[in-house]
Amino acid sequence: MKIPKKIKIKTRIYPIKRDKTLMRDEGKFATVRYGKQEIVIDPGAKKQQQDYCFLHELLHAIIAHSSLSEDIEDSELQEKIVINISEDLLLVIRENNLDFRE
Repeated sequence: MKIPKKIKIKTRIYPIKRDKTLMRDEGKFATVRYGKQEIVIDPGAKKQQQDYCFLHELLHAIIAHSSLSEDIEDSELQEKIVINISEDLLLVIRENNLDFRE
């Protein structure tokens, strides 16, 4: 999967940034920073892990900017949903060689 340099979520543009210290400093391969409206990925992660993390954080951002954020207030439940959907979505994209460009 080609991870874009930025992505539009409703009316907001989220840059996709790379930070090689993310795992060391925060203990994770990716994060969504709502205040800065950005998704950050550690480029030290394997390519497959970066792809998964991008989808994972993208789903969190989509939920945060939708009415679902009010419906899924339980953070553990939200994380479980995001993990399952992002894993399955990445699998569907890869197994079907999906390319969303026209």
